[in-house]
Amino acid sequence: MSSRSAFLHRSKRLAARSVRVARRVWSELRTPSDVERLMQALPRVAAAEAGLAGKVVVITGATQGVGLVVARRFGTLGARLVINGRRAEAVEHAVSALKREGIACTGVVADAACEAGAEALISGAVAAFGDFDILVNNAAIAGPHAAAWDASAGDVDETVRINFTGPVLCSMAAVRWLSGQGKQGRIINVSSLVTEGSYAKFAHYSATKAALEAFSRSVAADLPEAQVVVTTLILPSVRTERKAAADWASAELLPPAESVLPAFEHCATGPAHLLHGRAISAARFIAEPVAEAQMASVASLRQQIRYPELVIRGATTPRDPSRLTLLDRAENQHGTSPRALAAIADSLGTHGPNFYPDERFGALTSALSVEYGLPADHFALGPGSWELISRTVQLFARPGEEIVSSGPGWFGFNVTCQRHGVAQRLVPFDRGTTGNRPSHNLNEMRRAITPRTRMVYLISPSNPEGVTLQHAEVKEFLSDLPPDLPVMIDEAYAEYADDPGMVNVAELVREGRNAVIGLRTFSKFYGMAGLRVGYAFGQPRIIDLIRRSEQIFMLTHVAEVAAVAALGDKEHRARVFEASRAARLDMQRRLTDLGLDHIPSQAPYIFTQAPKDFDGLVRTLSEAGIVIAPYRFDDGRMVMLPVGRAEQNEQIVQAIGRQR
Repeated sequence: MSSRSAFLHRSKRLAARSVRVARRVWSELRTPSDVERLMQALPRVAAAEAGLAGKVVVITGATQGVGLVVARRFGTLGARLVINGRRAEAVEHAVSALKREGIACTGVVADAACEAGAEALISGAVAAFGDFDILVNNAAIAGPHAAAWDASAGDVDETVRINFTGPVLCSMAAVRWLSGQGKQGRIINVSSLVTEGSYAKFAHYSATKAALEAFSRSVAADLPEAQVVVTTLILPSVRTERKAAADWASAELLPPAESVLPAFEHCATGPAHLLHGRAISAARFIAEPVAEAQMASVASLRQQIRYPELVIRGATTPRDPSRLTLLDRAENQHGTSPRALAAIADSLGTHGPNFYPDERFGALTSALSVEYGLPADHFALGPGSWELISRTVQLFARPGEEIVSSGPGWFGFNVTCQRHGVAQRLVPFDRGTTGNRPSHNLNEMRRAITPRTRMVYLISPSNPEGVTLQHAEVKEFLSDLPPDLPVMIDEAYAEYADDPGMVNVAELVREGRNAVIGLRTFSKFYGMAGLRVGYAFGQPRIIDLIRRSEQIFMLTHVAEVAAVAALGDKEHRARVFEASRAARLDMQRRLTDLGLDHIPSQAPYIFTQAPKDFDGLVRTLSEAGIVIAPYRFDDGRMVMLPVGRAEQNEQIVQAIGRQR
């Protein structure tokens, strides 16, 4: 090939590559970046005031990270900015970059953690713009990442000085200037999610941020007219240059710093009555802006608990037990005690609905006392076990603290912990897949308990596996626990079990060594799900605490008399027990014949290998008027099949058989 030909060949190749590169560049220019897409998806903030246009905003620690991102956003919304940092080069670089973007700003090089530096920020703002409106106390350091006792005195002093003393001094300077001018303004103190939990090796950082939140609340109390609105903004971990420099891989997994901007905007422009003295979580604000603005607590993320709607043949269908066989919620298929039904009818004649019930519910606690052989002061009542669980979780665990329980566990307890912001440490249930007996894995649960554990929650028979706790194993488990650590044992289905070795919670309560709480319900075995009666039992020192949060008149008179009658109807209880036991054993035998592996159950459901096309089975049964739960476990390999009456079980088994 001649040199001319070679040149032409290389030129064409280069041109082709240039075209490809140009196309990629053009595509990149037309495609929104990850941050741009995030900003488009973030909730919009409705300003209570005229917005940020023209406001003079001082931001400490604004040369990088969250501070610089907030400065850029506020600047694009028309604010005039004072960029603060301790290094002149960094301040000049940030100011230059913002000015190139058309943002009005100036820089103040000062140590905001000393009185002279704090005063310099406010005077610098006034000198540059003739005014001052908003202070954002963003500057902070992580402090010593070590056990509290391993930090040096110098490190502790520096962490307190920058994270707490600095914001205090800057806030004092801001309030003095604003008050002296008779002018309204705002202070945003930036805190961290570490104040809502416990994080190892962050004791000093956590303490300074918690102190800053307390300071904000108290300053707000000193400013009752909200002339200066003081708010704490709690930030989650976000991606910043500093984090990336320390651990690039971990930083990449974090959301970008821009994700917290709506919360900053809300604190800067939102209604004073929703912000003054409050601590707003940026993470919760992003998820539920309206709820967090109103509540400013973990409650903002709560959703109403509801089961999915029942859909049959594409249409939403009422759960009508007169027209459908409802087996999806483990409701008693054998009916309510005839004595209980008669007691309901009698009660309506002798104690009309126009009168309040006996708020002490002495008849029911007396009946339970006889049933268990425990004094009446050992019992607390509630409208179903859901409500008692909710009260107990709130009683013993604060947001961010831990409860140890089995996994996957009952979804109702898991949801309750989420609603109250309590962390769950889930210990996988031992399904016996390696040849050992299926068990609650109490040894691993014991190892999961730490000084930060506030409660242990166990279920017997377990949900979804249907396996009972063994009395001897529970006693051994309790012997290793602190005596005052509450251990709740939920026995929603215990009346169905015939295991002679099953835990006897009443006996554990009588022994009194541990803070054991038994939990039972009249919803399942007694067939009273619609009347909502549950109870907890334990030593009076524990039960008294639970009782203190009872709502007066929490049970209806009808519910109480029905529960008392159901307890006393030994014949009906025996019929339900024997029929349920026979149906369960027959169902397990039939599943074995069908080749479906399962765990032998002590409950009105069986944890079994998923039948072929389980979703199709659920759909086929529902179209025939039989409703079973559609939930899967273990990546879809396992399901819970209900145990109802013999004829109901037969219909389910036949439907499974037709799949084969």
